[in-house]
Amino acid sequence: LIHASEVGCMFSGPSASRGKHRKGQEPVDKRQLQKSTKAQRKQGGLRRGDYEVDEFGEIYSAGAALEEEDLHTTGDGKAGSDGSDRTKDEKEEDEEEDDEEEVKHRKDGAKSSTRHNAGSSFAGLASDGLVEEDDEELREIKEGLRAQLLGWAKDPGMPLDEQKRCVRQLMAQWHPDKNRHIGSVATNVFQFIQQEVNRIVSQFSEQADLVARKEAEKQERKAQRSAEKSAKSAALEAARQDKQRKQGKEPLPQSAVAAEGPEEAECGSPQEWSLVIGHGPATAAFLRPWPRSHFSLTPSLVAGREDILLFGGEAYDGRELTFYSDLYRLDMSKVESSGDVLPWEKLYSAVPMIPGPDARSAHQTVAWEKYIYVFGGEWSSRDQRRYRQFSDLWRFDTTGNPGSRWERIDATGSLPSARSGHRMARAPGGHAVLFGGFCEDRKRRATYLDDLYTLNLTSHSWHHVVKANDRRAARPVPRSGSLLFVAGGAAFVYGGSRPTRKGAETLQILEDLWRAKLETDGTASWQQIVADGQGPGARSGLCHCALAPDEPARRLVFGGVADHKVAMGGAVAAKGKEVAVFHQDVFLLDCSRSAEPGGAAHWTRLWPSVGSPQPMSRPRAEDLPSDLQAKGGGTDALVVYAGKAGAQASGSAPRGRMAASCVVSQGSLWIFGGSCESGPKQEVTLDDFWRLDLQLEHQEAGIQVTCSEEWKCVLPLSDRATIWFDDSDSDEDDDEEDAAAEQTVGKSSALMARNDAGGGVLSKKQQKEEAKQARMELKRERQAEKCEEKLDKRELKKERQRQQALEKQSKGRS
Repeated sequence: LIHASEVGCMFSGPSASRGKHRKGQEPVDKRQLQKSTKAQRKQGGLRRGDYEVDEFGEIYSAGAALEEEDLHTTGDGKAGSDGSDRTKDEKEEDEEEDDEEEVKHRKDGAKSSTRHNAGSSFAGLASDGLVEEDDEELREIKEGLRAQLLGWAKDPGMPLDEQKRCVRQLMAQWHPDKNRHIGSVATNVFQFIQQEVNRIVSQFSEQADLVARKEAEKQERKAQRSAEKSAKSAALEAARQDKQRKQGKEPLPQSAVAAEGPEEAECGSPQEWSLVIGHGPATAAFLRPWPRSHFSLTPSLVAGREDILLFGGEAYDGRELTFYSDLYRLDMSKVESSGDVLPWEKLYSAVPMIPGPDARSAHQTVAWEKYIYVFGGEWSSRDQRRYRQFSDLWRFDTTGNPGSRWERIDATGSLPSARSGHRMARAPGGHAVLFGGFCEDRKRRATYLDDLYTLNLTSHSWHHVVKANDRRAARPVPRSGSLLFVAGGAAFVYGGSRPTRKGAETLQILEDLWRAKLETDGTASWQQIVADGQGPGARSGLCHCALAPDEPARRLVFGGVADHKVAMGGAVAAKGKEVAVFHQDVFLLDCSRSAEPGGAAHWTRLWPSVGSPQPMSRPRAEDLPSDLQAKGGGTDALVVYAGKAGAQASGSAPRGRMAASCVVSQGSLWIFGGSCESGPKQEVTLDDFWRLDLQLEHQEAGIQVTCSEEWKCVLPLSDRATIWFDDSDSDEDDDEEDAAAEQTVGKSSALMARNDAGGGVLSKKQQKEEAKQARMELKRERQAEKCEEKLDKRELKKERQRQQALEKQSKGRS
């Protein structure tokens, strides 16, 4: 049942006519009709007495009266005289029977609820002297009633009270108790009105539900957009004011900044107005994803489109860790013509009560047909106290418009466990391959994995691929963060990381290459492949993509980070400071001939070109700024290995980074996002977009690949990427940093130039009290962890003592 407010005003006034005897019909005994009506009521066809219009929906309004033909003639007076010949005793007897029938009906009202339903089917009882339903005049009455009801349904201007009154009048006019002289004709018409009312209610209720559902979704999206815009605008305004204070300028009030915004944009300054995020189609200049790393960037497989899809990721600003659940789409064919603003479309963002994957990072996506599939990943609260990994599988129609819904897939078969850091790749025949990753228990103890699964994207069934019968055959060690791709019916795994020993926090960076031949019986045979040429070496956080859609065995590899121990003044390297060098070079890995007997893979360095400075195994201490020499930290590879020349050239190349994503589209390599470090304790999450043009030349020996010398910055870093909240351990650390910066300006000038070129870090050293509270909370957490460890040790000690006592007792008895 629905309300009139949902459906609209529908009906107007009833007919004033009442059915009577027809021409040529002999009068029927009134007592006989009365008994026939009682019999119908006993069978469940009618309900005597009062009835409510609300049972059929508050849908009616007043309207024009229904005109019917007068069906009686001058010869019908016999029926009245027939009824008047009855004695007074007979009338009293009938009234007593009616009262008894009414009492019985009320007692059995719950059992006979279907008698007055609008959708009930009643069998019309034919009486002597009455015409059947298929009579032409009866059909005309029904057609007139139907037309009247539909006319009322479309009447836009009736109040609710008038609707109820009109329906009562119409149903009262045709109620069988008031039309006993026409018997089954009145019953038939009354039932027809009930059925027609129910049909109209159903029709309009479906339309009203659809309208209400669309309106609710519209309001939810509007509220989400408003909340996002308000929160993120406030954060950007705070960061802008802080930046002005750092530069020694007086921060402008927000109203003044808003007033000067268009003028600044006209002057060609960095468009801070492009930093505010909206929701929905990219019809405005301010839409762009937030800085993030460990996300997925997947090219769409829809024919005739050049879309890439960005989902999930995380960002850290020194204080909080933020995870994302939004899904963006970018039409690469419109990037060049769009100017400084890219045509991003935000297809989805997590909204309460709307199904979709939770915010996550370190997940994996694959594209197949018109869908994109998402599996696994991890999430942590902002304070990193709560942590969760996922094993759910979702898919999204990439041809849909903003606001489309995710679909959760209930997969079958041998399901993989919840994990993150794993890798997935699309395989021919509508399959996907999954390898590795790690899972954590409640105590945050990580277990690294080396299992291999295949997913049938048509039937949504998982299959655990086991090793072939040869137990002595080698296979890759458990790892996370590797490179995985499928080509020629085989899966290839390169690199990754794993703990140096069980339970250790330090990681071993791998650089081995493996090939798994996928057999038809559901097994796989692993083989380690030798890779010659100049490769990236031991790095983590690499990203890769296929050279072309029809070249899955040739991969472009970008970036990554390498950790080094740098010794000062002749000290032992193992005791030096740890320096992380972030790279931005591009390599080509060719595995197209690895399946041949004696075949090997080949590495080629594409950028920087041959003749440029080559990365050394370990950076020299004298090439590092003083702050890195004193405390360690992160720096850019161009600054370390190329010196001042590299710092000057770094403005035309992306910053070195890890956990970025890359795709090949429109004959170019595209890089987005990632993270890096700049100095000690300063991490930058990036949101810039770069392009490197490629040239492919097909030869008999294979494909010759070259690239341009310079990168093109399509989307520069935003101010959001430079926000950093510095939680220093003490004021002394701050003083030491300032002193070190004053002592050496020459060696750090290259790093500062690199920071200016690639978006430097703004260190927030205010709000010392908040930093102190954060440190106190961290100390409390560490103390609680120590207490738990002590309790665990005590319990283990007691358990060992019990076991020893039991063993002594058993030995004594024996």
